[in-house]
Formats: sequence, structure tokens, C-alpha cells
Amino acid sequence: MTSNTKYRQLTNLFRDFRKKQIFLFIICSISIILNILLVYQIQDLINIAVKENSKEYFIDILIRTCCLGLFTFLATVYQTQRWHLFRHELINNMRLKMYRKMLEKDTLFFDTKTTGDIASGILNDGSSIAENAGINILMFWLNILQTAIIIGIMLRLNMILGLIVLILSILYFVLVNILNKEMRTSYRDERQKFAELTQFTYENINAVYDIKTMDKASFFIDKFSNLVWNKYFKKVKKVINIQVRMYSINTVMKVILPVMVIASGVYYSYSGYISIGTLVIFYTYVGMLIEPLNNLADFNQGKQMALGAAERVFDYLFDEPKLLPEIKQPLQDIQSLKLKVNSFNRNDKEILHNVYNTLLSGDRMVIKGESGCGKTTLLKLICNLYELENGEILINNINISLLPKSLLYQKIKILFQEPFVFEGTILDNLTLGDVFDKEFIYEVLHVACMDDFVKTHGLDYMVTEKGKNLSGGQRQRLCLARILLRKPQILLLDEATSALDAETEKRLLQELLLYTQNNGMILLAVSHNNSFDTICNKIWNLSD
Repeated sequence: MTSNTKYRQLTNLFRDFRKKQIFLFIICSISIILNILLVYQIQDLINIAVKENSKEYFIDILIRTCCLGLFTFLATVYQTQRWHLFRHELINNMRLKMYRKMLEKDTLFFDTKTTGDIASGILNDGSSIAENAGINILMFWLNILQTAIIIGIMLRLNMILGLIVLILSILYFVLVNILNKEMRTSYRDERQKFAELTQFTYENINAVYDIKTMDKASFFIDKFSNLVWNKYFKKVKKVINIQVRMYSINTVMKVILPVMVIASGVYYSYSGYISIGTLVIFYTYVGMLIEPLNNLADFNQGKQMALGAAERVFDYLFDEPKLLPEIKQPLQDIQSLKLKVNSFNRNDKEILHNVYNTLLSGDRMVIKGESGCGKTTLLKLICNLYELENGEILINNINISLLPKSLLYQKIKILFQEPFVFEGTILDNLTLGDVFDKEFIYEVLHVACMDDFVKTHGLDYMVTEKGKNLSGGQRQRLCLARILLRKPQILLLDEATSALDAETEKRLLQELLLYTQNNGMILLAVSHNNSFDTICNKIWNLSD
């Protein structure tokens, strides 16, 4: 796929904003034209002053110039406000698109990418793509308009001076585009190293207590320093070197073009070919021409930066989801869960082999086995988080790969080893935007042994980032309550009581037994200890 084809695909991401782009183009065009007219009007003021026309005529021109200046000011203010609002709309829309795409990915995507890489893609690459593919295309046409009008006026006022400006402008544009060819690769490499730096930072923040207690702060500081200076900064320098060369060309252009215009203009003014007002307008228009020429050059640079960012996330944005045939009829009450895993491999390593079992409604099974024998992997297969190619998992004799995931996840819920708690109230963490009867909420909190805490602190108690103001056991019980509110017909627990003391665990398991019996649930619990043996009617050791 060519770069231009990729870029067209990127710009098509913003087709829903076409009407706003057209409206903003019209507003900005009006502002550009008014600014150019204002400068043209000033020419008359200067010529009147030089020729010593009547005071009344001078005042008349002055009033017209002031009125035009006022309209220009108001148009520029409104255009600036709309421009920045539109810019942030595009950026936030792009971030939302990428966040939605992230949630659509299968589990292998998250297993093969780092947290920092994913976060950097959404927040940084998404922003870069929006600015360069969504906004720069609009800026490109506005700068074409401004450049065409200015050069057209210059050619009309004086053909030779206009041609000098035109030739130098073309030369400048060519030189800048030669440099832009290097930008795409350099920027992509810089973004990749930044993602690695972000990932390392995330990992260290999460492990800060381990780093402190191991007295290894200096070790990790050295590693961070190595990442910053020896890897990331090397890529940054390459980008900076290109930008410095670009800046040098810009600076030379800003000096040479005005000087040549003034020198030529003075000669033609002495010769009587142009007036002083025309000379001033040429000089002013040259200043107004530099910015759109820079922007036109930056458009290609921005395009390369957008493509550089997109190289890292292109497949992420434009991959086509696998379309599997789906069974559309509603899934009735679950009567059976059949596991038929002939083999399952990950990273060329076999995790599960000849795993077969059947659970009926009301069954409660504890899964045991050595670390690495595939207990958690099996739970993820039951949730259809991994694609099972050699085998099948059946609910009511229907392969789960044929069920819409929205329907499947109405029936199955899982509590992972690391409970997910976010910043918000207890109620927010329980409901996730759904509506539940308050009496039922307290009933479930009682089952999860979280009722005493809520009675003391209330449902409006604010949970901080990652539940740092809750104990590990409280986080587990809060997440268990969140799941039980949904009354799943298949409940999967992965070391769900590992952070509880013995007394709380015993009470919770008895409450959980009653709850699963009353609601006819199938329970599968992964556990390293024997606590679940007391409530389960089946014990399965995957290591055997």
C-alpha cells in the first residue's frame, strides 16, 4: 500500500467532520481575504500621504480602513476560536475511535503489546494523526488560497517583482520537501522509543514499593537514564536535526525574500514604475506569504509525521474483524458446559493438552494444579478471550465461537486475579452505569462480605486510583459483588479469595454457596488452597 493511499485512509477517518471542515474553511477564507484587503487598503493611505491629497479624502480612506480593520479583527477572533475548538474535537474523536478499537481487540493483542505501547498509541499517536491528517488538510487548502491571492495581487501590481517572489517561493518549497522525506522514518522511530519509555515508567510506578524495599532505586534510575539518553534521545536528535535544517531554510527565506523585494522595489520606485504604497504593500505581503509557505511545507512534514505515527497503529486502526457465523436465537437457561480442548498453544508452547470435562447446571468445580499448567488460560478460553482452533467449548451443545459476545457475556462473568477497581464511588464501581435496586445491592454486598464496610462508609465512599484506599481483600470483594449483581449463569473465579483472611474467606464461601445454589449457577473456581473444596461438588486437577 502506497503512502498516499494510507494517507487517504487516515483522512477518511474524519469524514463525519466534513460539514464542519467546510464551514471552518469558509470562515477562515473570509478572515484571510479581509486581512489581505486591509493591507491593500493601507496602500491607499500611504499614497495619499505621499501625494498630499486633500484632508477630507484622507479621512474618508482612514475611516474605511478602520472599519475594515474592525471587521477583520472580529472575523479573526471568531475564526481562531472555532479553529481551536474544532482541533480538540478532532483529537478527542480520534482518541475515542482508538479506545473503542482497543476494546474490540482479542486477548492476544494485549498479550503481545505493552501497556505503554497501547497507551502511547491512543493518547500520543492518535493526537498526532488527528492534527496532521484531520486538521492539516484544511490548513493546506487555506494556505493555497492565501498564497494564490497574494501572488496574484503581486503579479498584477508588478509582473517582475511578482515573478521574483513566485520563483523564490517555488525554490523554497522544493528544498523543504527534500528534507521532509527523512521525517517520516525518524518520527516513527522516536514515537516507538517514547512508547518504550512510557511502558518502563508505568512498570516502575506499579512496582515502586518493591524498588524501595529492595533498595534498588539507583539500579532503576540507571536503567531509566539509559532509556532516556542512549535510546530515546538518540531518536529525538535525529528529528531535531531535520527540524533545525528546516528552520535554517525558513530563516534564510525570511531574510532573502524581503531584502530582494525591497531592493528591487526601491529601484522600480525610483524609476517611477511603482509607488511607495505599492512598495510597502509588497514588503507586507512578503511577510504574509512566509507563513502559508511554511505551513505548506509543514503540511508534507505533518503528513510524514502522521504516517510515521500511523505506521505503529495502522493495522490497529484498519484491521478487519473476523466475521464468524453467529447463532442469533436467544441463549436459554444454561444446562451444560462442555470443555473439549485437544490442545492449545501460545507462543509456540503447548499450554493445554487433552482437557475434557462437563459441568451441569448447579455444579461447582474447583480447578487445581501447578503454576503454569493452564488454569487461568482455561478460564479465558471459556470466556472466548482466546480463539480455540483445536477443540471446542460448548454451552447447551452450542460452540461459544458461534455466539455473539454480547450474548455470551450476559451469561458468563469472570473475576480475574487482579481485580479491576477505578476512581469513583463504591456505587459507580458496582453498577458501571447500570441501574439496580438498592435493596438488591445490599443483598449482594452481604454475600461478598462487603456490607459492613459500606454501612460504615456508604455507597458514596470515593475509591481512589486503583483502589489504593482499599485493602487487597476489599478490592476483591467489591469486584465479586459487581459480578454477582449481574446474576451470571456461569461464574468463573481466579484466585478470588487470595487476599482474604481465613475467617472472612470462610464466611464468604458459605454465602457464595447459597447464592450459587439459589440462582442455579455453574461455578468454576481456580484456587491453590483447599478452601473451595468445602463448597464444590467436583475437584479437577489439571496437572494430573
